[in-house]
Parts: sequence; structure tokens; C-alpha cells
Amino acid sequence: MFLRLKRIGLLLAYGLQLLLTSRLCSGEYRNQPLRLRGGMRCVIQRVTSASVKVDGETVSSIHRGLCVLVGLSTEDKRESLEWMSKKLLSVRFFEGEDGKMWKRNVQEIQGEILLVSQFTLHFRLKGSNLDFSKSMSTEAAREMYQEFVDQVKRDIGDPNLVKDGKFGAKMEVEICNDGPVTMQIEHPEPSTQKKS
Repeated sequence: MFLRLKRIGLLLAYGLQLLLTSRLCSGEYRNQPLRLRGGMRCVIQRVTSASVKVDGETVSSIHRGLCVLVGLSTEDKRESLEWMSKKLLSVRFFEGEDGKMWKRNVQEIQGEILLVSQFTLHFRLKGSNLDFSKSMSTEAAREMYQEFVDQVKRDIGDPNLVKDGKFGAKMEVEICNDGPVTMQIEHPEPSTQKKS
């Protein structure tokens, strides 16, 4: 009896999968918003230099290191800040002394980090229209973004190695991408980000 119910359950699940697939292929959901996964999202660029200007004035600049665009969502919690900070400092974005790629992290090369708030990372599409309702509200994001800047400064050990832009301002971000190397890291981690 149990095995029969189990088989029925599997058949129902398979049938539901086929139904959803056929509806997607037929375009039934064509006008529905494209929903991206929620959670903290950082776009990391390995750079030889980077800077931020506001109203024509340079407010921050770094030499070799990482330029990080930081997107906060309505779902983010404190644990995301701590996790992301440790990940930024531990991932091996840089080559080793032997010239081989992916051998050292930003701390091991004594690199700098430029953090830039970027609410547009949590966009959604509905046709050609952009929707940012998944982005954290301005005031909440201002506070949480500053917490993230402070977290990275604590974790790296030398706060002078961490710079940031001007939250909420219209910024000009100039980078010299080294490689080029650009990666996206999210928390909670999507299955495509983790290797089993």
C-alpha cells in the first residue's frame, strides 16, 4: 500500500512538472514578472584601481583590490552581512606569487576594497519595465549598508583598506578591471553558487 501511494505521489509530481513546463513554453506566463532570488547580492570586480566621484569630486579611490557593488534586498538580515564580509575576504580572486590564477585572497595581497551601494541589483522585469520593489527601502538600506561597511572594516583588520561611495548619491564609478574578472556572490547561496 505504501509503495503504491509513493508511486502515485511521484506520478503526480512528474505530471505537475510537465504541466508547468508546457505552460512556460506556451507563453502563458509571458507577461508575469521575472522573479529573481531575494537576498544580499554583491557584484565583485578585481581591479588595479577604482574610484567614485560625486558632483565631479573624487570621494573614494583604491589601488589593487576589489570593487564591490552591494545590493540589499527586503529579505536581508544581519547574518547576511557577516557571511558576505567573510566571503569577500576569503575567496581567492587573485593569482599566486607563481603567477597561477585563483591562489590568494584580497588580504593575502594586502589589497584594498571599494564598496558601492547598488539598489538596482535587485531589479525585476515585467516586459520592458523595471521594478525595484525587492530592493530594501532607502532608510533601512542606509543603516544596513553602513553596518556592512563597518563589518568589512572590522574583519579585514585595517579599516584604512576599506573605502566606500556616498550612499544615495548619483555616483560615477571608474574602474580598471584586472583580467577582466567579475563575479556575483549571493546570500543565501543559490544552488548554482555551491559545488556539492
